[in-house]
Amino acid sequence: TRWSWGSKRRAANSAWIVGNTVADPVHLAFGGKTGVPIVRRDMEDVLAHAEETVHPGMGAEQIALRAEGMRQNFGNMSVEQRAHWGNGQANIALGFLLLAAHGTGYDTSPMLGFMPDMVKELLKLPAHAEVAAIVALGRAAEEGFPHHRHAIERFVRFDN
Repeated sequence: TRWSWGSKRRAANSAWIVGNTVADPVHLAFGGKTGVPIVRRDMEDVLAHAEETVHPGMGAEQIALRAEGMRQNFGNMSVEQRAHWGNGQANIALGFLLLAAHGTGYDTSPMLGFMPDMVKELLKLPAHAEVAAIVALGRAAEEGFPHHRHAIERFVRFDN
């Protein structure tokens, strides 16, 4: 099952600031039998289907205008620049996924260090798509350890 991050949410300003569009190049794919969310980015898919990223309530003229604007903006970037921009969007989406899961009573553990080529093969993702993270998602079976945090002053400097 694949769920597009932007396809089910209400119209709002997107990360691309085009107003009432859904231009997020981030998808959640639930892999295998485990239901583990996989956060991936695919800017090439966004360019190929730009009209689908604009809110359908805007009307045909606005959809065409905004889709063309996206193609011009992202089309002037190299594949690497688009991938870098999409990676930032994937990280933002990952943060919202973790917060939303916590807010509904689920525990999460985002993971890096996996074998992206194997994940892409398993989920039959296109070669150009990148897997930004895998997230273990579920309800804790036991309490676990209490949170341990460093003092904020250890890594943040406040200048007056």
